[in-house]
Amino acid sequence: MDDDRISSLPEGVKHHIISFLPNIKDVGRICSLSKLWLWTSRSFQISNFRGCIIAPNVALLNISGNFTTADDSSSFIRFLDDALMRSHDGMLRLNLYTNGDMVVHVDRWFGMALDHHVKELSFNHFSLDEETPYSIPGRVFSAEFIKSLKFTGNVKIGGIGNVSLPSLRSLSLSLSRITDQMFRRLLRSCPLLEDLSVQSCSLLSEIELSNLDHLKSVSVTGGLPDFLTVSINAPALERLCLRGKFLGDQSISLVVHKSLNLRSLELAELFLTDEWFCLFLSQFPLLESLTLSGFRLWKRIWISNPLLKEIMIAYCNNLEDIRIETPKLSTFSYQACCGVDDVTPPSIWAENPPDCCAAGFTFSFFHDHIDSCFQELQNILTRWATTFRCQESTVIYLYEYICEMFANREENPECCSGDVKCWKHELKGLMIERVEGIEHPGPLDWSIFASLVPTLNTGHEVRFRLRW
Repeated sequence: MDDDRISSLPEGVKHHIISFLPNIKDVGRICSLSKLWLWTSRSFQISNFRGCIIAPNVALLNISGNFTTADDSSSFIRFLDDALMRSHDGMLRLNLYTNGDMVVHVDRWFGMALDHHVKELSFNHFSLDEETPYSIPGRVFSAEFIKSLKFTGNVKIGGIGNVSLPSLRSLSLSLSRITDQMFRRLLRSCPLLEDLSVQSCSLLSEIELSNLDHLKSVSVTGGLPDFLTVSINAPALERLCLRGKFLGDQSISLVVHKSLNLRSLELAELFLTDEWFCLFLSQFPLLESLTLSGFRLWKRIWISNPLLKEIMIAYCNNLEDIRIETPKLSTFSYQACCGVDDVTPPSIWAENPPDCCAAGFTFSFFHDHIDSCFQELQNILTRWATTFRCQESTVIYLYEYICEMFANREENPECCSGDVKCWKHELKGLMIERVEGIEHPGPLDWSIFASLVPTLNTGHEVRFRLRW
């Protein structure tokens, strides 16, 4: 019999091996291998605590988020207490998921993690009782060793005396209750902050970021009811993402100062004008990636940037004209719904166009308008292919009945009158690059695809490459 060399490895190496297991249940199975592995599994710094992973019965969580039985709840509590007490050698990270039944124990678990100098703390709290959020202990915000904080759900951050987080690099707040004043205090205590994410924190009316010289990434999603102002002064900023999907027609003030190093910009569903956008974009000469989505006020935009490589424009339904001056552009993507409210893709004009650009278009079609939509699609793709100097275009997310029309296009020549061909038969080339849920090494053979059409539904994504 071969020697068991794995069991003789140093504890640190075995812990590293265990860290690749997908969940805690797999770590528990290690115990059955031998007494050595039992000790290894017990000394491993388990950090991802979710009730439905710990105990099989807890998978029967009902919709209210409460444990099905008291035994399930107590089992999770005992498991977590035992695991935290074993972390005497320190703790790299703690990811904790709880519900309303657990809230009386969370202070204790936070205390134990802080006693072990946890470096990364993530807490997700679900509770139907929105009137009584869980208040994060003040001790968390004076832990000078913490490098990452993430709070999600019905939690409250406030009423805290001393705030000092000199080692914090990453801060994420989602659906959390924090006031403007407390948010400012929190940011002032994080001089080394590099990554900030704020999502739907409804009490916040302004995001003001200044004196954060190390800040590289900012992601903000607007929340109701009073999200009004975002002001950023961060010279090291490289990535900015701002989404206002819950703001409706409410306007927002966005000001970014001294962020000349910005490389990636994503703006979505903001009630701002096309004139504002053109002036705003001119501030970022080093921009390489641009994503724009859901701007209902826009009619005409001009995108001019010497280094821009990727552009993504989605669901700007009133957009009529796009002018592009981007000599380095390598990828252009456009998404739209055709056949609804007379939405027509815009005209695109390129000044100093790139030598070669991959252009991808995602269209969602509706049955009643299919013929007129595809005739328009043919015209649009022909114009855009000339603009981007590409001979082929990729069209994604075509519904089942469109797939049927392609599959049967050779069988219905009567759709063409004389020498005038319809959009289907004017195609010079059609290749199926990908069908969602089907593994294939290369382009899919058309006959094989035709046999699969009856099994597709409107949720399947099909990627065609068309040439007219």
